[in-house]
Amino acid sequence: MTPLLRKLLGMNWVIVTLTILLTVFGVIAVYSATYFRTNEYWEKQVVWALGGLAVFFAVSIVHYRWVKLAAVPLYATSVLLIALTYTPLGQEHGGAKCWLRLPGIGTFQPSQMAIMAGILTVGLFLCQFTKMHPMLKLLSVGSIVGGPMLLTLKQPDFGMTLVWIPVMIAMLFVGGMPRRYLLAILLIGAAIIRADAYDRRRDGHHFRGLHFRCVPGRWAARGRTRVRRHLAGRLRHVPLPARNARRGRRQGILPR
Repeated sequence: MTPLLRKLLGMNWVIVTLTILLTVFGVIAVYSATYFRTNEYWEKQVVWALGGLAVFFAVSIVHYRWVKLAAVPLYATSVLLIALTYTPLGQEHGGAKCWLRLPGIGTFQPSQMAIMAGILTVGLFLCQFTKMHPMLKLLSVGSIVGGPMLLTLKQPDFGMTLVWIPVMIAMLFVGGMPRRYLLAILLIGAAIIRADAYDRRRDGHHFRGLHFRCVPGRWAARGRTRVRRHLAGRLRHVPLPARNARRGRRQGILPR
């Protein structure tokens, strides 16, 4: 039996099968959402899926020592590509300038490449410095992932930035990081998500109505007063039918 065939047969085929199924489901999802408009999207998805599977099998048969050698250069390249999104080569989609268009390659999202490179680099670091103090190890990992995270957040691509948190927590857990440090990271991540959600609601990006929780009467009264003032400011210059305007003034929503 040749070494190549031995590596292929020794793969974890449960994971391989699940990966292929997820890829097929992704293509079906894109097809079902866009087939009635154009065939361009799902056809591109098929091409990239086949290319990704080819890279998957090619990388799986490469010895891990070569992967270790490619970790740092790949990390530096991915950070450079993210930085290029702030140049005229970057393209904005959905309000975020997170796509990069290179001649001869096409349009792609370098932040996804940065996550893969970050996994390899952090894994290499954790293997080389197993005896390091947990706090120093945590600070070092933070310095490795902090650059691409901040560049991705500034695009702004908050969703791709959040992907780093569970990935790094899983790697630190496997690397032997004490659980109290991991719990601290989770709490900090939850606080960041909460703060971002609060800023979005305050700025009106996701205004879906207002509701009250079970609070004491005086706080509920203050909340209703603030809501009425808020709505009054928004509806001051909106033309309304006379009957609705009278009802709004009686209920205290509109100014008299």
